[in-house]
Amino acid sequence: MRQSASLAILCLVAFLTDLHGAEPRLMAPGELHSMPREEAALAHPVKVRGVVTFSFPESIGNFVIEDESGGLYIEATKPLENTVRPVPGNLVEITGVTRQGGYAPVLKASAITILGNAPLPVARLVTVNQLLTGRFDSRRVEISGVVQHAEDRTQIEKFRLELDGEFGRVTVFAMESGGVAPADLIDAEVTLRAVCFPFFNERAQVAGVRLEMASAGEIEINRPPSKDVFAAPLVNFDELQSFSPVGNDFHRKRIRGTVTLIKPGSFLYLQEGDHALRVNLVGNFPVAVGDRIEATGFPGVRTRFVEWQRAVVRKTGTAPLPAPVAIQPDQVLRIGLSAAERSENDWDGRLITLSGVLDRVEILKDGQTQLYIDSGGRATTAILGLPDPGGYIASLRRGSSISATGVCVIQYSDIWPTSRYADATTMSLMLRNAGDVRVLQAASWWTPTRLRLALGVIITILLFSLVWARSLRREVVKRTAALVSETRARR
Repeated sequence: MRQSASLAILCLVAFLTDLHGAEPRLMAPGELHSMPREEAALAHPVKVRGVVTFSFPESIGNFVIEDESGGLYIEATKPLENTVRPVPGNLVEITGVTRQGGYAPVLKASAITILGNAPLPVARLVTVNQLLTGRFDSRRVEISGVVQHAEDRTQIEKFRLELDGEFGRVTVFAMESGGVAPADLIDAEVTLRAVCFPFFNERAQVAGVRLEMASAGEIEINRPPSKDVFAAPLVNFDELQSFSPVGNDFHRKRIRGTVTLIKPGSFLYLQEGDHALRVNLVGNFPVAVGDRIEATGFPGVRTRFVEWQRAVVRKTGTAPLPAPVAIQPDQVLRIGLSAAERSENDWDGRLITLSGVLDRVEILKDGQTQLYIDSGGRATTAILGLPDPGGYIASLRRGSSISATGVCVIQYSDIWPTSRYADATTMSLMLRNAGDVRVLQAASWWTPTRLRLALGVIITILLFSLVWARSLRREVVKRTAALVSETRARR
């Protein structure tokens, strides 16, 4: 027992000596990065060497190093005396203490020495799913794909782009734009090399990834975009992301249709025959309901059906609006519809007319108006996204039979593609203007509430009349008695 206690004390003394007074232990970046976070939290003094692959601005000071063993995040937030800020390509030696980090172990630097320069580590070809495993945290990776969005920023990272390809979809940030204009990258096929960083939460759980690079000027353009955005290939509504023996690519596509609803600067709906499509806009365009337009954008499934993302549109003419189809909620919201029935009742995005009884009207804080319509025992919401200056809708009587025409929007029980045939749970209408609501039969002015109020007023008047009549009778009796007394006194 005494020998065991003595051994434990010696081990504790050795540990404390190593922690506070011994020479820092030389470790490889990947070795420290693989340390259990609980162990890293003990602030072990260590020394590492590697090549800088990415560095944040001087105001932040942090940077990343890598060697053949792996990558490591270095915390150097406080300026170190007589230290030159490392930049990519520097071979450095860092002394400091381990920290558990928010996601993986990191090194808090106390001294940084630049030993010279060295080639950057080879960037590894990866997929987004591989990045989400976490094993490429703080490592240099390479991806290729189509740029679907690019923009200058005013934040720390001066440039941002979104890349999509067979590897998956990822967001890339650059510290500097490098003289690259966003328009020169959108729809271009590119290859880039950057350092992987995870998005993580307070439980140290990875929720996504981003890539960071020094400058957008380092991006290799394999195929530049067309100068004419409307030169994108034209597709039909029934060909959106459908089967192709060569597969669908990630470039812009172009589509034609008639505008059935528009929220300027945000989105619009197109319809062509029995097919409809939501188009998400990148800005304001001079188009209106009834215009024939071409929309160039990137097809993508956001909820369940293909939408046009980051679209640019132009007017090509005008056309009569498609005739709205009268439907009832049960056609859409029945449980367990077969594939054929789903196809026959595919109303999402199309112009429809819904009839029912007005339950109530609400004016929302943002000025939108919501109507609640009871149609066949199901409550359906109709939303007017524009102000109703005349107050027409707000003046509608509860209980009136009405019809509402607008674009049908359907919500499903599961986010696609979680369930192959998820059931539709709710449907709503997006109205274009107040005129989309018609009164078929106005409710009687004599609502139960008004009738109760009127009866209350009548009863109150009757009671008041009775009290007044009784009071008047007493006054008459009293006055008569007084007159009789006066007459007797005179005699």
